[in-house]
Amino acid sequence: MAKKHLKDSLAEYMIQIIAAQAEKESRKLLKHICAIYRVDAAGNPEQFGTGVFLNVGDSYFLVTAAHVLDDNDNSTLYIPSNKSGDLVILEGASFKSVAAGEDRDNDRTDVGVVVLKLDLLDEIERDSFLPVSMTDVDDIGKQGDIYIAMGYPAKKNEKLNLAKKTFKRRPACYTANILPDAKLQKLVCIGVLTCSLPSKSGTAVTRPGETSPPPIHTE
Repeated sequence: MAKKHLKDSLAEYMIQIIAAQAEKESRKLLKHICAIYRVDAAGNPEQFGTGVFLNVGDSYFLVTAAHVLDDNDNSTLYIPSNKSGDLVILEGASFKSVAAGEDRDNDRTDVGVVVLKLDLLDEIERDSFLPVSMTDVDDIGKQGDIYIAMGYPAKKNEKLNLAKKTFKRRPACYTANILPDAKLQKLVCIGVLTCSLPSKSGTAVTRPGETSPPPIHTE
């Protein structure tokens, strides 16, 4: 059996420390993220995206991926109410990045923003919104920096329980540092909101035939 070197033990110890700190910080951040739902061909909601609640002055936003907002062309989008757990319609003016030829696969930014209607604030607790002062708009990512990625990946979340009419939300958290590969150091940060980007604007709306949220509860 190969001997375990001191260097290996130190590396494992540091990994454990980083993982413990990441878990502690992720619990603080969890209230600022939410799952996003759409309706499938059968009329049943399915979880497929993640958003971050952001507060700038008197305005309240949901920041997500542009490809998530693309689905509003075919389905009403929903988010869980923090008060009841029921799904509520995601409504507000929306903006999203576009790529040359409007090919989303070529969109290296892939950022979408919804300026939330004030009515939604009755369903979302105000402390769920991350103050913009807590973001670093100048962060470009340096080699060795450690980042936490959090969200509700569709593949890791349970499907709709039709019998109980419930979803179980399962957030995922990943921790990693930036590698010394120039291609991997290009991060998409919240700073893109301050850049001059080509974008499309619109309004997140209810699609025909979907006049109210599905009677589904999230847990």
